[in-house]
Amino acid sequence: MFFNNQTDWQRAIDFYKDFSYERLGKVRKESIKGKQFVSIDIVFHRPTNYAGSLPQTFKVTRTWHRNTTLPSETHNLDAQENKNRLPGNLETAKRFLPQFLNKIHFEYVPAVKDRAYFEHLLSRLQKTLLDIPTSSDSNISRVAKDLADHIQNKIVNLSEDFARATQITSSVVPPTEFADLFQSFVVSTQSGDQTVPLALRGDGIQARYVSSVLQYISHNSPDFFIWGFEEPENSLEYSRTVDFANDFLENYSKDAQIFISTHSPAFTSFQAQNSTCYRVYKDKDISLITRIWPEDSDSQHKEALIEELGILKIQESLHKEFVTQNAKLKNAYSRARELETQIAEFNKPLLLVSDIFDKEILQNAWEKCYPKRKCPFMIREVDPSGGETGERIGGDAQLRQTIDSLLPVANQKAIALFDRDEPGIKEFESLSKNFVPHRSLTDVKRHRNGLAFAMLLIVPKGREKRAEIANLCIEFVFPQEALLMKTKDGKGLRFKFPELSAIMLNNNRRAGKELLAQVTLSEDYQIIESGKRIFCEEIVPGLDAGYFSEFRRLFRQIRLVFNS
Repeated sequence: MFFNNQTDWQRAIDFYKDFSYERLGKVRKESIKGKQFVSIDIVFHRPTNYAGSLPQTFKVTRTWHRNTTLPSETHNLDAQENKNRLPGNLETAKRFLPQFLNKIHFEYVPAVKDRAYFEHLLSRLQKTLLDIPTSSDSNISRVAKDLADHIQNKIVNLSEDFARATQITSSVVPPTEFADLFQSFVVSTQSGDQTVPLALRGDGIQARYVSSVLQYISHNSPDFFIWGFEEPENSLEYSRTVDFANDFLENYSKDAQIFISTHSPAFTSFQAQNSTCYRVYKDKDISLITRIWPEDSDSQHKEALIEELGILKIQESLHKEFVTQNAKLKNAYSRARELETQIAEFNKPLLLVSDIFDKEILQNAWEKCYPKRKCPFMIREVDPSGGETGERIGGDAQLRQTIDSLLPVANQKAIALFDRDEPGIKEFESLSKNFVPHRSLTDVKRHRNGLAFAMLLIVPKGREKRAEIANLCIEFVFPQEALLMKTKDGKGLRFKFPELSAIMLNNNRRAGKELLAQVTLSEDYQIIESGKRIFCEEIVPGLDAGYFSEFRRLFRQIRLVFNS
């Protein structure tokens, strides 16, 4: 604040009041009046956009002498040039230095924020908003409305930050009459169905709005901002102070360098890379400062700070406990939401299939056919091997036994989907007498309880022959082109023809072999020999949606069954 010619908010330096009485006493004893001065040094780290004009670090000094109103200013650029630390020449550095200093704005926030401070802050906000260009209307009577719409659009980030921190919606109400256009803004906040002026809210809510305004001003300016924030925890409940401290650390520090004076462990307990904690104390009437975090070489200062603040140690313990319990509570809420989601999933209808490969194919098919819709039913395999062997082990028999013995639970419906191959058809036909043919859907059986169903795989277009000879499993719902695809290392589905037995004609073995040699089987007789895992896990997920067109028919049939 001294560097900006102030010693308190809107109070200029008065040398005779602000000069150190202790130093004045020493000067008078020495009878050297020329030593009555105040000098402030600030070392700046150069921002990247001044890399071509200013050195990496440089010092600026402002000095106030007795009987002077404004300070004198010096710098160490000449010394930097002598050490070859200037990126360019000295004249360039001197020319850009005042430009750089004029771009720095120090925002001081007093511990007690009275009405005058809020009026000053809102005038700053008004200037920032009015500096943002808006399109003008030729009809002057519409200017106020245009300004209102423009400001509401520009103020979204500020309102969102305040709402996130306090769960209170707010808006900036500009004047509605052109004559009042440059009067101060009024900030209103939402309280239930009513709007309440911010000035009538509690001190804690008002103080919270200060940081939102400063962040908005800092974020919407190309200049550099430094905040000096006195005791931000004033008038705030501890839980809100914790949130406030996190905002300084995670949000506000992105747009400004912030100095805070505080007695709250919500701030002093931070140990983040972008934060530093200092202890300010007196020793023999001299103000001193030492770093607490990251820890300085003398760890006694932290203990001294705890002792000086008295209850700080207890507060730190409470704060840590609060953070721990708050985290547990958040985890509990998160877990509760997960369980609610799982319960909702378990209440979905159930589609049972014979093995893990059928399940993976159907899950991928749904995602390809309906990428923006969540599957309305669960898909579960009943294969006891879980597909570990690479082939099914009693999957169809297990599927029949499962749907036969399925007990109705909370009116949850279930469908067993059987392939149209010999094992699948056999188990479908072997269902218990409790399953009867569906009244309106072909190749579908319905349990007498109305909750369990069994159905055969649909017959895709072009696969009618396979259905006729009972050689249609779910892989053949894909077109032949997809079944012949290979991975980069040449792996995929492998097919074979079933073995044929020689026909004995009048006990003439030779004639039987000759007849067998003349038999040519179409590809409809091929069966899958191996490669199902590779196909399901590596080929199917990468197929274009066009290869899944017949699965849409299958899903329509499944939904018809569930809705029947």
